[in-house]
Formats: sequence, C-alpha cells, structure tokens
Amino acid sequence: MLVDCAGQEKNYNPFYAYLAGRLCEYHDKYKFTLQLTYWDIFKLLDEEVAGFTSPSVPKKGGARAAGAGAVSPQHRRAVNLAKTLCHLIAKGWLPLSVLKVVDVAGLGEGGGVFFRAFFAEFLDEDSCPDYEVVSAVQRVGLSKNHLTLTETLTAFLHRYALSGGEKGGGEERKKRKKRARSVVKLLDKLSVSQFMCEGGGGEGGRNGREERGLSLIHI
Repeated sequence: MLVDCAGQEKNYNPFYAYLAGRLCEYHDKYKFTLQLTYWDIFKLLDEEVAGFTSPSVPKKGGARAAGAGAVSPQHRRAVNLAKTLCHLIAKGWLPLSVLKVVDVAGLGEGGGVFFRAFFAEFLDEDSCPDYEVVSAVQRVGLSKNHLTLTETLTAFLHRYALSGGEKGGGEERKKRKKRARSVVKLLDKLSVSQFMCEGGGGEGGRNGREERGLSLIHI
C-alpha cells in the first residue's frame, strides 16, 4: 500500500521513501518485500492495463515516447515510483541488484519512462551526492552475480543516461552524462577487481578496496 500511495501522488513525495527506509531499518523482511514489490512493478511497466503507459501512444514507442512531451498521469506514476526506488537505493536501504531481473533490451514506453526518471535522479548531484552513488555502485561487488549485474547496469546507463534521448536542460544533461560515464568506469573497475579476486589475484582485490571512498570526479 505504501508503494501504491507513492505512485498516486501528483508529484514525487519523498515521505514514502523515508518511511519505507525506516521499515527496512526495523527489519530485513521489509527490504525483501519492497524488492518483490518492485519486481512485480517491473513486469507491468509496459502493460497498458497496469496504468503505466499512455493509451494514445503505442507500447513499442520505447525511448522516443518516454522522452516526449509533458508528464501524463500514467507516466507520473512511473516517475514517482522510479524516484522512490532511487531514494531507497541511494540511502542504502535497497541494493542496485534489485534491477537484475529487468530485460533492458525488451523495455517499452512505460519502462523507458521509469528508468529515464530513475537514472536522471540517480545521476543528479543535487539528489544523490557522489558518496551515495559511489557507495551504491560499490555494493554491486557484494552481489552473487556481480558480473552479470554489472553488464545489466552498464546497458541501463548506455540506453537511459548516455543516449541522445536523455531529458533535461543542456548543462544539467551534460553533468548527468559525465557522472554516467564515471559510473560506467567504476563498474568496469569493479568487474576487473572481482575477476582478479576470483582468479586468485591478490593485487586485484587490493585495487578494488582502494576504490572505496572515491568521489565520481576522481574516477
């Protein structure tokens, strides 16, 4: 119900993300419940009956439809839920691995709206400071399938942050793209470090630890 309320707000309201975060701090079962809730949302993003896509725009519109015009009531729900998820991840209440179940290439209009909003928020330095972004990305290395997750996140960034359809003012867009490129570099470094660790290379593990605490501008 909490997530549903967050989606129905006229504008994004961080109250619901903070409340969900406090529940996650209280007991890990709420983290698991939130993760399952978002997995269900991901399955429905491109289903018109779920209310995430605009009936007047074909579902296969993808990135073009996601980046055009004002925010419709259907898109507003996707944007609100995307920003709520971003907040939960940036504050460490949920991991980026929640995105592992998404087929990036198969996303349509609703998915495009959701993940453009998610990464616009995640890469906005006013919404998510460097230390929150770096910390969230570094936790990817703790995932069981970190290499697959790294590939998925890189694909997300290329499609929804580094593509020509990314929304926003010129200077803001440039800043987000710069941060996106830094995140991709960090993901690459984490992949190499994890590969070296799995292959028995001690030097790789040490390099991975040295990355922690860096700001994006140093990557």
